[in-house]
Amino acid sequence: MALNYPGPYEVRLFMTTDSLVHQMRLNVALSADPDIGETFDNILAYDRVATPRVLESQIDSLLAVLRPQFSAADTTFDYAELWKYEDLSFDAEYRGSHTIALAGTSGSSHEPASQLIFTFRTGEGGIMRVNCMEHASVNNARVPYASLGAVAKAIADEITDDESVWLARDTSFPKICIAGSFGQNEALFRRRFR
Repeated sequence: MALNYPGPYEVRLFMTTDSLVHQMRLNVALSADPDIGETFDNILAYDRVATPRVLESQIDSLLAVLRPQFSAADTTFDYAELWKYEDLSFDAEYRGSHTIALAGTSGSSHEPASQLIFTFRTGEGGIMRVNCMEHASVNNARVPYASLGAVAKAIADEITDDESVWLARDTSFPKICIAGSFGQNEALFRRRFR
């Protein structure tokens, strides 16, 4: 199996749920290497047809579909960071931060130690996964894309949208969502309860 590295750039989205901080990591390809501290409204990322898109707007679009999956009472989306990776390595260099400070919008409480993993097939035939930790769903099963609820399906559709900039680690774009797998994360369970 091929080893796929993160990057060339990575957005790290930080959220806090009931005092625990989680990260969602998504790869992007940028039109130019930004200076350290560059604001996200001045950074352009390529979508699947090589159109440059404003990174701040892409994060806003993603948050619009993520927030309904997370509890308004328990979860805040705090900030995003941009990191640049050296080619064929896991070594990253900080590029900048973007303040978010928005709460989830679901009226349900978070499910402690829960995990929702979206699985996508990429343009190069690989697999991309996007993890949502301590979301507000109570489902505990693998659900094919066609059977996902409206909120989860909106997240999957945002990731595969033609104007989306989010890349898989094989450096191709996700083409279709295969499923959403709802369950418990054991490492997160130990962190929260032990």
